[in-house]
Amino acid sequence: AAPTALTWENGNTAKWAEVPGASSYNVQLLKDGAKVSSAVSDKNSYTFTLDATGSYTFQVQAVNGDVQSAWSEVSGAVAVDKTAPVISKESASRADASTGSVTFSSDKAGKLYYTVGGEKPAQDALLGSANVKDIASGETKIDLSGLGTEATKVYLMVEDAAKNRSEIK
Repeated sequence: AAPTALTWENGNTAKWAEVPGASSYNVQLLKDGAKVSSAVSDKNSYTFTLDATGSYTFQVQAVNGDVQSAWSEVSGAVAVDKTAPVISKESASRADASTGSVTFSSDKAGKLYYTVGGEKPAQDALLGSANVKDIASGETKIDLSGLGTEATKVYLMVEDAAKNRSEIK
């Protein structure tokens, strides 16, 4: 019999119900409906490396010696997002000596990390910043206060729900 009860666990492990008498399983990975890889597993699960954006599904076939079952139905899909957000249309202005604002657009929602002044930070340093704000996709305006004369630059980075990070702008 073909394997049943196909599920994804932890976003990258294919699981299915054991088939009595099966000594191994052939597993096919499909991305956006097209076969991208296959594997053999001696248990009723297999962990794939899903390293490209797309919608992934899988099929399984039970094997006992030279006998192979029919292929299972296709599993439900797991979506993988490896596309970094893009920040554009950034502009900054000062209202007075200590207040100002920054306006920009992001093509994805996520968390905005930003810092004012100094040299351009590394991504990990910016992640440690106390300046974090949830943003929607589209245009965002941030009001800044307590600015000193050294605050001539604002550095921005957006991290989406899949932990993809934009370039620092």
